[in-house]
Amino acid sequence: MAFKRLTTPGFVYTEDNVVMTQGELIKAIVTGDKVDWAGNEGMKLHDYTPVAVVTGVLVVRGRKNNKTYTNRYRFTDTWLYRNGKWQAIAAQDYLIPK
Repeated sequence: MAFKRLTTPGFVYTEDNVVMTQGELIKAIVTGDKVDWAGNEGMKLHDYTPVAVVTGVLVVRGRKNNKTYTNRYRFTDTWLYRNGKWQAIAAQDYLIPK
């Protein structure tokens, strides 16, 4: 799974008031809502090599309980350059109220 390769084993994810490990987030992605499309808007890189912070808005279109939805999340992702590659070490998403 690409997500597992792009994140460190100690990866930590926060969404609103929930904190998850890498494994917990992967399980939530696999068993969660049906996502039809997702993309990023307004991404900005804050470079502090060997650490980088990326901010922006994640737009997700999908289906849950036979209803379609479009959600927008403000995100902050933290990446670390180590052993010749960039990997995410932490991510935070906040559902933008409609």
